[in-house]
Amino acid sequence: ASDLFGRMGRHLVSKSKRLQSVPQISSARRPRGLAWAEDFLYAGTSAFLLLLASLAPSLRFLLLLALVPFLLCTARHPGPARGARLGFLLGLAYFAPSLAHHLFVQPLTASLLLAAGTVALTGFGWAVGKSRRQFGLNPMIVSLLWVAFESLMIEVGITGGFFTSLDLGSGYLYKVTILFGFLIISFLVVLVNAIISVIIDITLSSLRLSTPGYPRSFGFWHTVTADALFGQCHFLIPHERAPPTW
Repeated sequence: ASDLFGRMGRHLVSKSKRLQSVPQISSARRPRGLAWAEDFLYAGTSAFLLLLASLAPSLRFLLLLALVPFLLCTARHPGPARGARLGFLLGLAYFAPSLAHHLFVQPLTASLLLAAGTVALTGFGWAVGKSRRQFGLNPMIVSLLWVAFESLMIEVGITGGFFTSLDLGSGYLYKVTILFGFLIISFLVVLVNAIISVIIDITLSSLRLSTPGYPRSFGFWHTVTADALFGQCHFLIPHERAPPTW
């Protein structure tokens, strides 16, 4: 009997050690360029929507969705460093096409505007990432930060405003603009973007697959790039399963 209990004890200890040795998904194991590519996808999409909305009046509605990809990425990866990188990519992807013609006509001036605009949006991304880590993705804070950085860019002469192409007509929004200034429109537009991103983030979080032993914050890329974890997470294959015996 003592020998039986001894074998059972050794088996439980061995099993416990195997369970503790299950590899944890770590963002450090992802390919180095994958995070940059993912950030460029989100930030570049936001820049593309901002540029597309300025082409025709029928596309102005895209302004209400343009910053959603950028804000979703800051929600998934909070932190000032990641936010600064997203802001850098957003600024580069937006201002480079906007100033492409001027780069050939007035290269020095256009280069300075490109650098200043990119630095400003990098600061905006850093501030959003910092506030996201401390207060969560608060739409009011995001809107106020955008207004602060946009007003700075207008004062410096980097841009005349991101949402000046909106046709306000002569209704309520026009009267609000006369009373508070045009930046109130920027505040409202970014507020709508932030609210939509919060709704999407909450919805995705509720639907995200949760596997025992792995944090809920890890997404699809982690299960693909980590060794032997795609099957464990998506097909519920246990770790270190022995081959079947016949």
